[in-house]
Amino acid sequence: MLTALAMVLLAASSLLPSGRIVAVVLAGVPALLGAIANGGKSGIGIYAASALLGFLILPGKAMVSAYLLLFGLYPLVQYGVEIRKWQKNWMKLGTKLLAFMAMLAALGAVALLVFNVNFAITEGRLIPAVAAGLVCTSLILFLIYDRGLIVVVNIIYRHMKPLFDNVMGRKGNGL
Repeated sequence: MLTALAMVLLAASSLLPSGRIVAVVLAGVPALLGAIANGGKSGIGIYAASALLGFLILPGKAMVSAYLLLFGLYPLVQYGVEIRKWQKNWMKLGTKLLAFMAMLAALGAVALLVFNVNFAITEGRLIPAVAAGLVCTSLILFLIYDRGLIVVVNIIYRHMKPLFDNVMGRKGNGL
């Protein structure tokens, strides 16, 4: 069911004229819900199945690439970091920031090499001020996304916990 939900959201991100980024961001939530309800392996399965099906079925490969390299993968990284109770909060945030920047760099490389996306380039060079602005903006948006993802998933999970417990036959891990 969660894989199907991720596919519906990925299809919406590929087909809708507006709200594409919101749909692809929300497509990562089912994998995180699966990881919380039934462990990390379940979340990885949902992520892998929806990414593979997305590449095979959906026309918008750019949105599926964004899901594969960032918005589907990051919720699983976040789950892996958040379940480690022994880490201090600044270590968790640093780990998540490093993972996000690596994923963002991979997504940028794919955008440049595969989809021929032009970033703010002048005379073959990225303007340093523009590059610094993009990095700062992406970090601010990441912090909002990270906190928002935790809040949204906790709300959904709290309301759907009885259903998850009945379907899975056991109690979930929680965040």
